[in-house]
Amino acid sequence: MSDSTTFPGFYRLFSGRALLTLPAYLVGVFMPIFLYELFNRSEVAPFLFYTVGYSLYLLLLPFGARTLNKRGYRLSIAMSTVWNTLYYAALAALGLGLFAGDYIWLGLGASVLAIVLFRLHYWLPYHVEVASLTRKQNRGRAVSLILSMITVAGVFGPFLGGVIIEQLGFPIAFMVVAGASLLAAIPFSLLPKQHEHYDWTYAQTWRKLVSKKYRPLTLAMVANGAENVVGIVVWPLFIYLLLNADYLAVGAVSSLIVGATIALQMMAGQHLDAARGRGNMLRVGSVLAALGWITKIFVVSAFQIFVAGLYHNFARIFTKTPVDTIYYDIAADSGHYIDELTVLREMAIQIGRILALMGALLLSLLVAVQWTFALAAVAALILNALYAQHEVHRV
Repeated sequence: MSDSTTFPGFYRLFSGRALLTLPAYLVGVFMPIFLYELFNRSEVAPFLFYTVGYSLYLLLLPFGARTLNKRGYRLSIAMSTVWNTLYYAALAALGLGLFAGDYIWLGLGASVLAIVLFRLHYWLPYHVEVASLTRKQNRGRAVSLILSMITVAGVFGPFLGGVIIEQLGFPIAFMVVAGASLLAAIPFSLLPKQHEHYDWTYAQTWRKLVSKKYRPLTLAMVANGAENVVGIVVWPLFIYLLLNADYLAVGAVSSLIVGATIALQMMAGQHLDAARGRGNMLRVGSVLAALGWITKIFVVSAFQIFVAGLYHNFARIFTKTPVDTIYYDIAADSGHYIDELTVLREMAIQIGRILALMGALLLSLLVAVQWTFALAAVAALILNALYAQHEVHRV
């Protein structure tokens, strides 16, 4: 990997991401379930919680990017670990009943505020660092290394999280993640200093987001966000309901599904570094991923959860890896505007997430929740718009 990255900056960034991601996977798949149970088995509650969080992040992003000019990216990404810790601490307090009755909204407000501040301090510097610290000729392999680490977290995290939650409850699981998150501040504080400066105003950022120049990228990232959030919120809740509210079963099945895809992820990264691997893989992968979502609509047993989840994880390797790699290609080649382009990416993803959650909320009131997977299938097909942007960019 030394030929594909700026060493050792990339590995410090990678280490910090790992220290945040590995413990977070203990509870990640269970978050919608926690909210569902917290509000007396309400399917509406997870949709509203995530919608509010993503909406605030979207509205504050351009403003937050400008404030980072004063603070600097290295300090910002290190500070993000504190906000992440406070987020999980607030969730632990909710689980312990410290915000009972009318005060539950105070606990929810604290958790939403903390996660929004984490996103503002973390994601923009993180994506700028990845684009800056990797090299185009082997960027696909670098992205695959990151995604493979996330995959490894997905193998062990849900199962261990299921055991902890089953035996000790949600508050203990949240406190474990809260404490572990602070460790990521160490490698983040050692990152090389970036000299990016966000120049667009708040209004200008929104105009750029809907401009003709960035429309393919915006459309693709809206679709990316929509598909992503269905997997984050709806799929875990669907598994939980299908498996009769068994936390350990949810964690075990989730771990088994993810565990079968690690080698494929690294193979995908090597293929991406071929001359035209990115676009070809994305075109095929978007169709396979869409079929995966359609298949999930008709799942009715634990075995079918495993088969459908395994197939879909395999299919999403061929969308997630090229989508991230193509974006980093475009961002790295944009020169001084790498941070501005990253803000547009993040804003578009949040718009996609919000639209998908609103659609899921409406569908859940009318039909079974799994029909939301049809929205994700459409979003997967739209991802090809990113390839169109890539082709224009190359010319």
